[in-house]
Amino acid sequence: MNSRGIGGQLWSWIGKGLKWLLILTLVLLLAACITFAWYVLWPISTIPPQENYDELVYLDQGWGETRESESRQTYYYTPQGTSMPQGASEGAIRYA
Repeated sequence: MNSRGIGGQLWSWIGKGLKWLLILTLVLLLAACITFAWYVLWPISTIPPQENYDELVYLDQGWGETRESESRQTYYYTPQGTSMPQGASEGAIRYA
């Protein structure tokens, strides 16, 4: 017979269970950190530097040929589903 009794054995099992739970948690945390480094930090370090360019060209798609064109600004900065006053536009602003 064991001198610790049933209560002592129970605490021993609980202690062993908590020890293994702590070890498992630390292993999973380490695996999560390694996975983060592999999928996030490593790809970021392999991105080449941005190339310089001489001129930015906006194609004429009916919104104007410059960034500051009123139609282009309306298209980009009007939220989808916005109600326009009657007669304010000839059709839908987005996806016309």
